[in-house]
Amino acid sequence: GGQNPLHRRVPKSGFTNNAKWSCYTYADNMIMVNGVDANQIYNFSTIRNMGLTDPTTAPTLAVGVAGNLKGNYYYRVSFIYSGSESNVGPASAVVAPSDQKVNLSAIPTGGSGCTQRKLYRTKSGGTVYYELHTINDNTTTTYTDNDVDALLSWKTAPTNNTAPPISKFVIEKDERILYILPDSSDFYYSELYKPELSKGTSYRTVGADDGGILIGAAIYEGDMF
Repeated sequence: GGQNPLHRRVPKSGFTNNAKWSCYTYADNMIMVNGVDANQIYNFSTIRNMGLTDPTTAPTLAVGVAGNLKGNYYYRVSFIYSGSESNVGPASAVVAPSDQKVNLSAIPTGGSGCTQRKLYRTKSGGTVYYELHTINDNTTTTYTDNDVDALLSWKTAPTNNTAPPISKFVIEKDERILYILPDSSDFYYSELYKPELSKGTSYRTVGADDGGILIGAAIYEGDMF
C-alpha cells in the first residue's frame, strides 16, 4: 500500500540512498538513472549496468580447407547490447590463407545483456575492417570464413561508440533517448532505436542554469534552447 512498485520488483541493491530515479520505458526495457550510480537497464526480469563493454580479446585464427581466401587478413569483434553495438576489440594476429578458408575460434563472448556479436575483417593486405558476419547469440565461439573481399559489407568497424555517461534525467524524442547530465548544461542523445549507444560527440549544450529537467529541445538561429 503506497510502496513504489519498483522497490518491490527491481532485483538489485547497492544503490546510493535517497537518490531520486528518473525512469523511461523503451522497447520493453526500463532505462533508470539517478545522477550518481551507473545508468541501469531493467527488462522487468533482470537489471544490469548500462554500458557497451568492448571485447578485450581477439579471435584465434587458423587456415582451413580449400577455399576462396588468399592473402593476409586480420579480424576484430564487437558486442551487441539491446541493438546497441560496442567498439571493436583488439585486432587478431595475421592469418595468410592461400586459396583456403579461415577458421576462427575463441571468439569472445560478452557479459550480461549481450545478445549478438559482429565479426569484422580486413580485405586482403588492407588495414580497414569491414563487417563480415553477425553471430546471433552470445555462446558460439567458432566461425568459418570463406567470403571474398567483394562480399564484405560497406560498414566499417566502430571505434567511437560509447554508452551515455551517468545521467540524472532521461526522456525520449523521435526514437532517440535524451540523457541529461547532473550539474551540467549538456545532454547526450542516443542513436536512432539504440538506447544504449551514443557517439563521443553526440551531445548538446544549453545555457547554464537553464533548469533541472529537460522537457524539450530545439535549435533557433544557431542556438540550443
